Amino acid sequence: MDGVVFQGRTDRWILDEVARRTGATVDPATFLPRYYQIVEQELAEREPRALPGVPALLEALDARDDVVLGIGTGNLRRAAFLKLASVGLDGYFTGGGFGDDHLDRVGMLRDGAREIGWSEGDRLVVIGDTEHDITGGKAIGAYVLAVATGWTSLDDLARHEPDALLPNLSDRDGVVELLLAR
Repeated sequence: MDGVVFQGRTDRWILDEVARRTGATVDPATFLPRYYQIVEQELAEREPRALPGVPALLEALDARDDVVLGIGTGNLRRAAFLKLASVGLDGYFTGGGFGDDHLDRVGMLRDGAREIGWSEGDRLVVIGDTEHDITGGKAIGAYVLAVATGWTSLDDLARHEPDALLPNLSDRDGVVELLLAR
């Protein structure tokens, strides 16, 4: 798997790529229960923390009547909610797009936005930390805020021309203003 960049990819894409490169067959009935067990074990052994500013930002946005929160992640739905729960953020999201059914971010983000009530023409904001988040968000007409909180640098994110770019989400009021200004 040398040279394969997993950041910003969906779990389905990753599984398909592993199978393609290795010739292995992945049986979901066997794989998924073990995978979720490993995720739970890893979360219990580590001390996961929410990224700086994220809890306060979610709290501020959740308190608004004119904002609906959804999640768009390449993680499988159950794994995503296990990870969110490990840092106390699972209660902010009722749905979204996940890596269970999609190879790419575009379909995942579009279906996830629809799951939370978005329709074409409605305002949509995507916050992400990879070039795939930027290109996927732009492909569905979203305003895209890129943050350099993952593996991708600020400069690399800037090359993909997000609508806005921040090093992190620590400035809650500034981020809320930025997200709601358009």
